[in-house]
Amino acid sequence: MAPADNDRDDGPAVLPRQGTVSAALARVRAFVLAHALDQDTLARLAVVVEELVINLVDHAKLGEGGIVLGLGRTESGTIVSIEDDGAAFDPLAAPPVGDRPPERGGGAGIAIVLAWSRDVAYRREGGRNVLTLVVPDCG
Repeated sequence: MAPADNDRDDGPAVLPRQGTVSAALARVRAFVLAHALDQDTLARLAVVVEELVINLVDHAKLGEGGIVLGLGRTESGTIVSIEDDGAAFDPLAAPPVGDRPPERGGGAGIAIVLAWSRDVAYRREGGRNVLTLVVPDCG
């Protein structure tokens, strides 16, 4: 099922400027509890969201609009949507790991996100990056 076909959505939330990563992870934990998902799914979902949010905080040169995190459900996984008003960046077009400067993380986080996700889509819309993906359930 594509990300746009979600049947249960907890809606997007703007993450705070301070404690952005912690707020994102708290949202993931609350979502997993609310939907009675297993701990392995929680762990995988937390890593994916953490990598994406850390990349934005560290590299995106965010504007006033900040980061918006949305979580929803399909029959087989969790839909993650992340929007930001930082510099345009398409993770699907990023160079492979090893071709990136190690002082910027080397791209390992993006590689993990792409390996653990399905139906990944990126677009630039209205001056914002919009990334959607599905993290399959583990259990």
